[in-house]
Amino acid sequence: MSPYAGRMKRVWWVLAVVLGIVLLLVVADRITAAVVESGAEDAWGDEGATGQSVAIGGFPVLTQLAAGELGDVSGSADSMVIGDVTIEDVAFTGSDVQTEAPHLAGAVEGAGTLPLAGLEELVAQEAGEGTSVAVVDGELTLTGTGALSAVTVAVEPRAEDGGVVAEVSSIAVGGATVSLDDLPDFLDSLLGDVLDGFEIPLGLPEEISVDAVEVTDAGLRATLSGQDVVLDDLVTE
Repeated sequence: MSPYAGRMKRVWWVLAVVLGIVLLLVVADRITAAVVESGAEDAWGDEGATGQSVAIGGFPVLTQLAAGELGDVSGSADSMVIGDVTIEDVAFTGSDVQTEAPHLAGAVEGAGTLPLAGLEELVAQEAGEGTSVAVVDGELTLTGTGALSAVTVAVEPRAEDGGVVAEVSSIAVGGATVSLDDLPDFLDSLLGDVLDGFEIPLGLPEEISVDAVEVTDAGLRATLSGQDVVLDDLVTE
């Protein structure tokens, strides 16, 4: 064998060893990521989430774990408890997430739907016990009980100061629309503060703000964001 052939053989052996090591590291990294993701999903499920999925972005994950911080984490769930309410169809992304409790995240963005049943409970706190909530032709409507059972109030929810407020857009009595500028005294008295608009009390942690809301057939879809969010504070048993 010529000296040149011997050198090339050694080079190929070195390359093979290096590639083998790299492959092993990649496999180990992916296995580690899968284990961490599975653990996060289980922990999230223990706190009431259903249909949950977690994915860790970035490579390698091993060095991120060693540093105690994950650069990019995303997830979704069919439902979860956040603040005082159950939210459905949840999706989120988080950055700079610390691996140790209480799992501080540098930034979080997400979206979820507050279903009509949960929305009804929250609205009743402001509009009165027994208030029912429905979506009619894309509008959020409220109907009371007793003297207000024939009154339907349409409201327009919007994001304001990190929360959600609802403004009255129209009122109908027995199916007939009544002018907001010329309400009968009895209606003015019965509806009270609702006419001035009201906040829908989501009970979110102060680090989380509502950026936008949209009425859907399923309820109220909200887009959320926050900085320096303690993730452990977002979930309740």
